[in-house]
Amino acid sequence: MKKQLFGILCFLFISISYAQIIIPGCTSTTWDGTTWSNGAPNGNISAVIAGDYNTLTDGNFSCCELLINTGVLVTITDNLFISVRRNAIINGNLVVQTQGSFVQIEDGTSFNLNGNATVNKTTAPYDSATEVTYWSPPVEGQTIDDVFGATYGGYRYYFKTENFEDSQEEIGNTGVFIAGQDGFDDDYNSWTFANTTDPAETGVGYIARQAPGTPAGTTDYTFSGQFHNGIITVPITRNDDNLANEDENPIFIGNPYASGISVEKFFEANTYHPINNPNGIIGGYAAFWSAHTPPSGNNQGGQVLNFLNIDYAYINSMGAVRPSSVQVGDPDYDDVLPNGSIASAQGFFVNYSDDAPSATGDIIFNNGMREVDGNEQFFRTANTGGDNKLWLNLNSPTGVNHNILIGYADAATSGDDGQAYDLRMSTPRGAYGIIYSNIDGSDEKYNIQGKNTYDLNRSEKISIGLFNSVESAEDGSATITEYTISISDVKGDFMSNRKIYINDTLLDICHDLTASSYTFTSEVGEFNDRFTLSFLDCSFSDTCSAVFDEVASFVEKRTQCGKYTINFPGGYDFSANDLVLTQDGVDTQLTEDTNVYFIENGINEFTISVYDSNKQLCYSNEIIREVDCFNDKCGDCEDAYYDIVDLIQDRNQCGKFKIVFPKRLRDCYSLVVDANGIIIPMEENTTIRYQEDGIFTLNITLYDKETGKECYTGSTLLTVDCYGSTNRNVNSDDEDTIEFSKGMKLFPNPATNEFTVKFDDASEVLQQLTLKNIMGKVLKLSNSETVQLNGLRTGIYFVEIVTKDGNVYRKQLIVK
Repeated sequence: MKKQLFGILCFLFISISYAQIIIPGCTSTTWDGTTWSNGAPNGNISAVIAGDYNTLTDGNFSCCELLINTGVLVTITDNLFISVRRNAIINGNLVVQTQGSFVQIEDGTSFNLNGNATVNKTTAPYDSATEVTYWSPPVEGQTIDDVFGATYGGYRYYFKTENFEDSQEEIGNTGVFIAGQDGFDDDYNSWTFANTTDPAETGVGYIARQAPGTPAGTTDYTFSGQFHNGIITVPITRNDDNLANEDENPIFIGNPYASGISVEKFFEANTYHPINNPNGIIGGYAAFWSAHTPPSGNNQGGQVLNFLNIDYAYINSMGAVRPSSVQVGDPDYDDVLPNGSIASAQGFFVNYSDDAPSATGDIIFNNGMREVDGNEQFFRTANTGGDNKLWLNLNSPTGVNHNILIGYADAATSGDDGQAYDLRMSTPRGAYGIIYSNIDGSDEKYNIQGKNTYDLNRSEKISIGLFNSVESAEDGSATITEYTISISDVKGDFMSNRKIYINDTLLDICHDLTASSYTFTSEVGEFNDRFTLSFLDCSFSDTCSAVFDEVASFVEKRTQCGKYTINFPGGYDFSANDLVLTQDGVDTQLTEDTNVYFIENGINEFTISVYDSNKQLCYSNEIIREVDCFNDKCGDCEDAYYDIVDLIQDRNQCGKFKIVFPKRLRDCYSLVVDANGIIIPMEENTTIRYQEDGIFTLNITLYDKETGKECYTGSTLLTVDCYGSTNRNVNSDDEDTIEFSKGMKLFPNPATNEFTVKFDDASEVLQQLTLKNIMGKVLKLSNSETVQLNGLRTGIYFVEIVTKDGNVYRKQLIVK
């Protein structure tokens, strides 16, 4: 891919901005340096830190709002977090270490800094001071010198997309150009020097390197000030002067938060789509610098020493590929595959889509992208995209190394779906070789190819191209290059449980790549028809393949689940071949009386194997049939789930509520709701009772009545606002003037063995306490302020208290 020189992964921490006071409606709990006064905080409970707190010894926590008192030190250590739903007030000291995460969840909230907030960040390892680091400003209101004061002042740059134009291709670093694209700015004015007094722009990417003489290793940086928070927009202008040549439009940006962000959510907000996201501007992929090879005067780039483009790793919605400079066996091989998160302060490249109708737009960051656990070294989190993926490597004794990805996802097709799923790559110049996948109807070479999930079966074939650019020998004879193709990794049940073959049509060789690598030689040139990947042994007999096709034609699509006999025509001759049907791991000799079972609504698979007259396997493949078990009466199980969720509405009063289970679905599915730990099989008249303010999680599971199997599960949130934050006196005769009061606490909460009622007003006297479950069933009645919890299982309960003055208090109690 053509994605500019420069770089080393930067792992700087960034900061975030919050403010305001602890909000009404959030119960609070106070940390005194040893314990919480009212149980651990959560998304509905604010945290007041009155004593030093360290996540390494005291643990992660989430809270509604955060207040750090004057003189108190809060430290977030590596791989741990503090998550704040709304606002934060820092009157004391907040320190976030390199891989720690400070996350604020809701946009439109604030970070009020009256004390000190600091982000410590350690760069990735570098071999010399000539290597550059990609990063992004960690705090607000700082100058370039404030942010990059520890770096070499003569080498600090940002990137202007509007200056980038690529209509010429340079031959090496010679200053000789031909028409074409090489991934570099023709006049080298897109990289712009950052003056020491310039402001460090939020969300903008910067490169810098250490001062000359800095030894190999890492460097620590400390950034103090207002943390970035909420919605951040970075304005970008595309250079359309060379749009007709389809040159790249690189955008250099960075994660501005003190936590990792989700690549998937970043793509969702910023990838251009004419219908789903017309305001997006990027092409749907990101590029990250690995700093694996040193700069050289032989590399392109317009400087005395330039870095290689092959040091970039790429990720899109389908998945990721490693830098071509990192080979199998390298110590950091496992660490350079971008897998779903972008670390705090990490600078990276994206591309302004040629398809976006406007040449001006914004890159968007928001709190919804932030993660509590995605801030380790960049290349170490869960992969994105579909379930089944295959990575291929091309290597040579001369140092060629290149890897590609073929993956399968529901949102992809067998065609070119744009860079979000099908990442095109440029053709390299010089002594280099690459492999790539081909797409019918396209002349492009693909570094990542996404295909639809329904394409994935044993009959699938994938065209693989080879480009060998090794120059001819000095005497004019062609250089023959030795290459090896291997599988570097697979993911998913299909890929993990299949043999994968490569068919070399030039040499008529079918090789099992799951058994060993395939070594071959190639002349200089581009070869798009030489190699094919398949999941069937290429040596299978065409005669036996024809027998399979014939038998498969007898297996008809069904409109109901159940047991069926294969419709062999009368007098079908079974003598020439033995046929074996395999379903759910059971082998059955195939005859005219053999049954096949369609037991799932949707895709049903089974295997038929053909044996020749010598009892040798000569063909085996899957038969796939999509079965509509209910004649479209019920619809898709996932659609049914969303139909039910759409009928669940937030409540503005307490009481008994019905979760609607549409009548048309009741004969098709069984419904079970897990309401905060209470399992409720839902029938027509089943209801749930809410007697407390809060946000409640409903886990909804649907079961297929035909098969009895779970077919979909998901969760939704229900917000209940029982009282509108008012008070209530039950002795009042005028219902309009009745008010609810909040002047009571339960301690501890969560509770294990017992809890105690504590009134804000010491003169209040308890008359009756009622403990109920989430369904409203009364479990305990008491006139004591301390209640034993013997026999209650873990879950959420409600406490209702009536005082002798007639006041009513209601609180949610968590039992653990």
